[in-house]
Amino acid sequence: LVAGLPAVAVPVGRGRARHLSRERLSTLAGVVDRVVPADDGRPGALAARCHEGIDALLGAFRSDPPRIYAGGPFSDRAGSEVNHFARFLPLDAYESRAWRRRVRRYQRTYARGLDALADSAPGFADLPGPARDLVLRSNQDPDVAAMLGLAVPHTFETCFGAPEYGGNRRTRGWQAIGFEGDRQPHG
Repeated sequence: LVAGLPAVAVPVGRGRARHLSRERLSTLAGVVDRVVPADDGRPGALAARCHEGIDALLGAFRSDPPRIYAGGPFSDRAGSEVNHFARFLPLDAYESRAWRRRVRRYQRTYARGLDALADSAPGFADLPGPARDLVLRSNQDPDVAAMLGLAVPHTFETCFGAPEYGGNRRTRGWQAIGFEGDRQPHG
């Protein structure tokens, strides 16, 4: 699409998909890479595996308890012997119903938007970054717009949130902004 620019393969990763198909996960990887791109040697959303974090949210109810609220109070990143965040907390009946509805809505929105994006720009994830930017800016499909309305804040949440939610792999999102992480007394 953009003359003179090489295509860039967007890695999907070896992590298991929780909800999205491999094709949708690849398209989502291409999207999150444009929301928080790598810059000046700093990792972006792709290195932080934000697409896998979003997929983990979409498949949250495939685990018991659902992967909605990480436990606490401490992670093992600052020397604690136990990572309490790795244990997710059970939901009460009201929270479970509310979160199931929300997650189902997210699933539908992502499925429709990612499929519409893939249909309008085949091989989207393999396009160079500027070409993906152009596709995202010029796409008029309401399903793509709705998906982007979720993908942008979800990318920020997974990039800069606790790694236990599936994004911010190896704290790369925190490294990109110079945040030391959830280490006491600073975090």
